Amino acid sequence: MTSAPHIVFQTSNRRGLGHLMRALNIAHAIRERDSRAQITFYMRGGPPVGLLPHDIRGIVAPEEDTAGHWQSVCDELRPRVVVCDTVPPKHVDVKSCGDARIVFVMRKCVDQVRDELLGHPLVRAAELLLIPHSRQEFAAALPANLEPRAIYVGTICRRPCRSTQAALREKYQLRESDFLLVSTPGGGGFEAEAREFLEVVQRVEGLLRDRNADVRHIVVKGPKCAANFEGGEHLTVVEQEPELPSLLGLASLALSAGGYNTVNEIRAARVPAAYLPSYRRYDDQFERVSELAREGLAASFDVAEKDTPREIVKLCLSKTRMAAMARRCREVPFAMGNRVAAEHILKLIKDACSAPASSCSDQRGASCSASLGGR
Repeated sequence: MTSAPHIVFQTSNRRGLGHLMRALNIAHAIRERDSRAQITFYMRGGPPVGLLPHDIRGIVAPEEDTAGHWQSVCDELRPRVVVCDTVPPKHVDVKSCGDARIVFVMRKCVDQVRDELLGHPLVRAAELLLIPHSRQEFAAALPANLEPRAIYVGTICRRPCRSTQAALREKYQLRESDFLLVSTPGGGGFEAEAREFLEVVQRVEGLLRDRNADVRHIVVKGPKCAANFEGGEHLTVVEQEPELPSLLGLASLALSAGGYNTVNEIRAARVPAAYLPSYRRYDDQFERVSELAREGLAASFDVAEKDTPREIVKLCLSKTRMAAMARRCREVPFAMGNRVAAEHILKLIKDACSAPASSCSDQRGASCSASLGGR
C-alpha cells in the first residue's frame, strides 16, 4: 500500500515555545481530519520531554551543516508540504524543499520585521499564507501578489478539556471553591525576562501570605526556565504542566507574560488575566495585552514598577473587578483557527495531486490519492 503524503513542520524552539505549540496545534487538527497523514517536526532545539506525541516524528537539527542535514531529510521524506512559522529558517531555501508546497504561518509582527518577511523568498514562494489572527487583528495590508494566498484563520491555540480538568483538580488537590492564581512566564526561555517575571510573582506570593489571603497559587515556570523558585504551603511550583490550557481554565486569575501562545490559551479558557509584557524583537507584547485590557478582559502592569505586585494583589482581592473581568471573558467572542488551518493544508495537498502529472509525479500522485481520495 502506498504511504500517505508527508507534511514537515519547521520550528524554532531554542528559547520560546510559541512556534512549536502553533505547529502542534495545526498537526493535531490535521490528524483529526486525516489519521493517515505522516507528520514530521524539524526543530532547531529539542522539544520539552513528553511534548511531541508518539505518532509525530521529531528531528533535531544539528548545529553544524544544518542546510546539508535539512536537504538530506527532504531527500529522504520527499514532503508534499513544508510549513514554516514566522521566522524563515536560514537553512531552508525554496530549492531545498524540492516539489513540496510551501505554507507560511505569518503571525502578526512589528512593522519592520513584517516588511522584511514580506520580501523573503520563502514567503514569496509560499502557496498558502496562514494568518493566525482575524483580519482586523492583523491590521496590516498585504501586497497585492500575496493577498490572494492569505487565509485569516483566527487564533491557533489549545482549549481546556473538562475531563483533563477533573484530573488536574485531583493532581493539585484543588477544591471547587478555591480562588486559584496560576502564574506562568510561558516557555521561560527568555532568561532575563523570565527571572524578572518570577521576581514579581514571588513578591505577589509574599503579599498574599502577609494578608492571610485564601488563595491557592500554582506557578508553572516553563520547561526552558532555569531560574530557581521555591514552593510553600499555599504555593505549588512545577517546571512544566503539559495540560496548561486546562489548568488555566480552572484559574480564577492568570498571571502571565504577553506571548501569543499563553495569552491566547488564557483567552480560550475565558478567565481574567494580569499581564506583565516584555520586549520582543518580533512581536509587540505591549500592544497585544493593552488591547485585551481595553476590552475589559485583563489588566496590564509594568514588570519594573515597584508597586506592581501590590496592584496585582489588590486585583486578586477585589471581588468587583474580578467579577467584571470574568463577565467580559464570557461575553467577548473568541474564534479559533486550528481546524481551518488544517483544512487548508489538506486542500493544498489534494489540489496539488489533482494537477497534471507534470506537476505531481506518479509516485507522489498515488501517495496523495491513497490518503485523500474521496474527500
